[in-house]
Amino acid sequence: MLSYETLDRIADSYLPLLAVVSLILMAKALWKRAWPLAVWRFAAISSGMVVAYGIMYLDHFCHIWRSMGLNFSTHTAVTLTLVIYLVATTRRFGWIWPLTWGAYVCLMLYQRYHSLSDILTTAVIVVALYAPIVMAVESPNQSVRSWLANAD
Repeated sequence: MLSYETLDRIADSYLPLLAVVSLILMAKALWKRAWPLAVWRFAAISSGMVVAYGIMYLDHFCHIWRSMGLNFSTHTAVTLTLVIYLVATTRRFGWIWPLTWGAYVCLMLYQRYHSLSDILTTAVIVVALYAPIVMAVESPNQSVRSWLANAD
């Protein structure tokens, strides 16, 4: 079995991996000079960070999770926003990101970083606030969807 420290290093590398892949996808749009797509990707990543860290700061001042005997999981919030972004962005392999996030959640539980309740309550709020923002690109306007599909 891997040591606690080794598993800790693996857990610590997950967020940077998601960030690098996310930024590569944005850079790919820039490289192709697909400016609206690059702007959308930048806005999607940025809004995810605003949601994740905004909830963290709100909880810091209002003690929402503490009032329920829980702990807000910033790692859950940030990684989940990037996973949602990657699912929306990587059509062909989008299914893999929720699997990696599930493994990360299992690792957080095994390492006792957070309780299942901490993770689930954080995830529900993040999904409720962030998923509609990212999925807004899937508007009824077919021309937007077809342009984005062809630009990638």
